[in-house]
Amino acid sequence: SSTSSDNRKKWRESADSLPILGRMPGWEGVYMTTGAGKKGILFSPATGRAVADLVLNGETALPIGPFDPGRLLKSGAVAADSPS
Repeated sequence: SSTSSDNRKKWRESADSLPILGRMPGWEGVYMTTGAGKKGILFSPATGRAVADLVLNGETALPIGPFDPGRLLKSGAVAADSPS
């Protein structure tokens, strides 16, 4: 039987502890929203709005710049494997 403490360990954060939210560099029509850890449920209304804006309009008025997936590629935290 798992405890709530055990369940919390399953929530993952990104390498820099910031959520990952936005267009995936090098992938057309692919958007990422992950890495918020246990705070993800709190961010879900804004995350849903931001992703809907991006998909439907190509941009959002919400301040998601710090969460850009490309930042992890620039920092070397993840490999740049995109389809060619």
